[in-house]
Amino acid sequence: MNIYTIGENILDEWHWVEPYVAKTIAGHPHGCPIESYLEDIRSGHTLVLVVEEGDDKSVTLLTRKPNALHVTASAGNGIDTWEAAGLQALDAIARGMGVAHITANIRKGWAKRLVRDHGWKEQTVFIVREV
Repeated sequence: MNIYTIGENILDEWHWVEPYVAKTIAGHPHGCPIESYLEDIRSGHTLVLVVEEGDDKSVTLLTRKPNALHVTASAGNGIDTWEAAGLQALDAIARGMGVAHITANIRKGWAKRLVRDHGWKEQTVFIVREV
C-alpha cells in the first residue's frame, strides 16, 4: 500500500489527480471551478492525500482550519482496499497538525459509512434549494 501527500508540486501530478477532483465536485452546488482547487493546492492552502493499492486509489483534498483538518473533497475506487489505511493516514495527518477534529462535507452514502463503521458523528446537514 502506498500512502503519500502531494502539495505545491501538484503540477507534476495534476494529470491523474484532476479526474478524481472532478468526480467528487460534480454536482456540488457551490459552482467552484476545478482550477480553484488546483490553485489552493499550489498555494499550500490544500494538501492532497493519496492512498493506493494496485489499481485501487483514493484522492482526498485536505484543508487546515483553526482547530480541525477539513476534508474538502474525496473520491476513489476500490474503497474496501484502502478505506482503513486511508482513515489511519487521515488521523495521523490531523495529529501531526495538532488539530482536535477532522471535519468533512461528503456525499450521504460515505457519511453513513463513516458514522456506522468508523466512529464519526453527524453534526450538521448540508441542504440545497435551487432559486
